[in-house]
Amino acid sequence: MGFALGIAILVLVLGILIDFLATYWGAKQSGASKWGQIGCLVGFGLGFFGLLPALPFGGPLVGMLIGPFLGAVVGEFLYRKDLEFDQRAKTSIKAGIGIVVGTVVGNIIQGVLALTTVIVFLVTTWPPISG
Repeated sequence: MGFALGIAILVLVLGILIDFLATYWGAKQSGASKWGQIGCLVGFGLGFFGLLPALPFGGPLVGMLIGPFLGAVVGEFLYRKDLEFDQRAKTSIKAGIGIVVGTVVGNIIQGVLALTTVIVFLVTTWPPISG
């Protein structure tokens, strides 16, 4: 049981690190500023807790994708005051897409790690079949 618990704790810490790095990577690749990243976090909270207008489908799961995108776009748009409107809009949308792609990639990796943890736990703790 100690081995399985150690692996679970390791995967938890690794998952948190991967989530942070994937979001950072997505933001960096798209040229997002801190404002875009903060907007992403605010949008995630609003989307997850349902403060965005109610959607006819998906609920919080769709809100967790739409919220960070809209938050990053708004945050980046407010930050890029020195650019003209068209350039601000393009830069903001690019930042929003980059942050969301990074977040989704991080979540997929976390899902694989979680599945791996469950498999390791079951293999190491499941009692052998006596026949």
